[in-house]
Parts: sequence; C-alpha cells; structure tokens
Amino acid sequence: MSKTYITTVIEEGDNLVLPFPDSLMEDMGWKEGDVLEWTVHDDYATIRKFTDPQDVARVFEGLTSEISNSQ
Repeated sequence: MSKTYITTVIEEGDNLVLPFPDSLMEDMGWKEGDVLEWTVHDDYATIRKFTDPQDVARVFEGLTSEISNSQ
C-alpha cells in the first residue's frame, strides 16, 4: 500500500529542513537524530535510514558514496 505525505521545506539559516509527520516516522521506525540517505531517481526519490554508523562516517569523510543495507 502506498501513502502520500505533504510537508513544507523550512529554511533555517543556510540549512533546509524537511519535517516528517509523526505517523511517517512511526511507520518507518525512524526517530529524531537518525541519519537518512536521500537518493534521487529519474522521477522519484527514496529515503532510508543509515543502519551502520561506520557507513555514515565513511560517507561524510568522502571515503565512499555507497552504503551497505544491513537492515
């Protein structure tokens, strides 16, 4: 089953914030402070949670652009 959520991007200084509805956070098992990967495809985007803290560190250090999906 597919669900649609509509939200507004908020500007906070130089940052853009995309608030997620509480129901989406619960459905996805996400919580505040989780690191999410946003992937843009041709006509849609996917978002998933980084599950391995080492993957997060490697991406931010520029050592890789790929993460494993150990979830």
